Amino acid sequence: MSEPTPEVVVVGSYVHDMKWRTQRFPVDGESVLGDFYDDPGGKGTNQAVASARLEVPTAFVGGVGGDILGVGAKKLFENEGIQSHLLEVDGPTGTASIQIDSTGQNRIVVDLGANMLWEPEGIAESLLSSAKVVVCQCEIGPHVTERALQLGQESGALTILNPAPFSDQFRSETLRYVDALVPNESEFAGLLSSFDSTRELAVAPEEVAELSDDELRLRCEAIPVATVIVTLGEEGCYLSSPADQGKYRPEPSIQAIDTVGAGDSFVGGLAAAKARGSEWPEAVTFATKVAGLAVQRKGSALAMPRLSEVKA
Repeated sequence: MSEPTPEVVVVGSYVHDMKWRTQRFPVDGESVLGDFYDDPGGKGTNQAVASARLEVPTAFVGGVGGDILGVGAKKLFENEGIQSHLLEVDGPTGTASIQIDSTGQNRIVVDLGANMLWEPEGIAESLLSSAKVVVCQCEIGPHVTERALQLGQESGALTILNPAPFSDQFRSETLRYVDALVPNESEFAGLLSSFDSTRELAVAPEEVAELSDDELRLRCEAIPVATVIVTLGEEGCYLSSPADQGKYRPEPSIQAIDTVGAGDSFVGGLAAAKARGSEWPEAVTFATKVAGLAVQRKGSALAMPRLSEVKA
């Protein structure tokens, strides 16, 4: 039986996460006790698994090393029913050291390794030509991200960029190939402060969630992307699109225990909903529920909920 044509294609990162859960973060020079566990992650991988578990045919394009962690990546995508196009490079598979405290907040150090060691020529263009949604982040080479978004847009797919992690190396030219931009508070603040046209609207990351709807809309519309969705942690998100604007809040009963993949679960849910033809308000509502379920369990890729859970 042939594989279904992927409707969501994620071009992005695979990172093996090594996590320590502790009551509180250590201060400089201090050691604290914690519980260790590891699982597959990386923003691109998390988003692809989220989409696939929501029963949308999904493909992933990315790089891994010729090591045991790379073997694990191949097994993950096979087990999740994701069509993987993994480029094996001369370098280590990406890894991350993650600390999580009792409130679910996290501190992360990442070695992107193989994710930064492959070129745009490695993109399987035939996948993107038939996709409904193409998703990228910033954990692979910026020229690879830009090329993937360009190919997706040229083929008529909806292109979604999660500009994470954001840095001063971000190329503003990339936004011309983006239909929907999904930053969190710090990434949104970084975007505003990095462009001449938006610098006067810049605010500190901790002030973003405090902005009124009108203030958020003003800033979103100053960014040259048709749809901007700012994720606001426990406050939900803000949607700014040509037809719809406003905040969407999660269920108040959510008790987060691991927020590492929260934004990725949201993006994966958003991509799946748009692939099914949902309008932005419906897609954002669905993605908010997906993220709310993901943060209530430990793990990264393996914490992504299944469609039956979201519908329950």
